[in-house]
Amino acid sequence: MLDCDPYAEDPHPRMQVVSVAIVGDVWINHLDPDGLAVLAAKLRAQADRLDHDVRPQLLAARADWDARHSV
Repeated sequence: MLDCDPYAEDPHPRMQVVSVAIVGDVWINHLDPDGLAVLAAKLRAQADRLDHDVRPQLLAARADWDARHSV
């Protein structure tokens, strides 16, 4: 969500920022363009890890389970 508080006493919140909902009502608030880029890179890296490392391990574990527990 794009946010701006033009009447804030502190000048920093007067600039446009982005807040990102992580899960439920957990938010990362007041990201500037650089902060948003850092978050995007971290999410991209996490997604790549899940796709390239964790998913193959999960598939292998499930195949091993099936091989050991087939009737």
